[in-house]
Order: sequence, then C-alpha cells, then structure tokens
Amino acid sequence: MGPPPLGSSGHARAFAAFTATGAIGLLAHMLIVDPTAWAVMRVATGLCVAGCYTEIEAWLQAKVTNQTRGADHGRLSGR
Repeated sequence: MGPPPLGSSGHARAFAAFTATGAIGLLAHMLIVDPTAWAVMRVATGLCVAGCYTEIEAWLQAKVTNQTRGADHGRLSGR
C-alpha cells in the first residue's frame, strides 16, 4: 500500500494519509459493535501501520547518503 500514494503526493502527505486513516479506524472501533466490522478495521489499521513504516523507511532512504546509510539504519533499528 505504500508506493501508490507516494508516487503522486510525496512522503509527508502519504504518511499523513496513512496516519489519519489509521486513527479513523481506531476511533471507529468505539462506534461500531460488530465482530466482522472489527476484523475489517483491525486489518485496515494494520495496513496503515505498515504503510507508515514503509513511508518512514522510504523517506529516510531518500535523505541519507551512501556514506551514512549503515549508521543511520543502525540508529533506526536501535543498535
């Protein structure tokens, strides 16, 4: 789900769209009491989280240089 929004609008807007969609899904859990709907919302929220991580990774890849790429990935992964 990451690349299509990124191609036309940029990293920041794609990240904002994934974040907002995920937040709407979380808030919808309080409004809808149906196990099937909850399952669909959980899947959608999970895809939004995955999209956020993909956007962050792509954003960082676009910003770092070849000389600092390894150190930056180490900081990102907490090592």
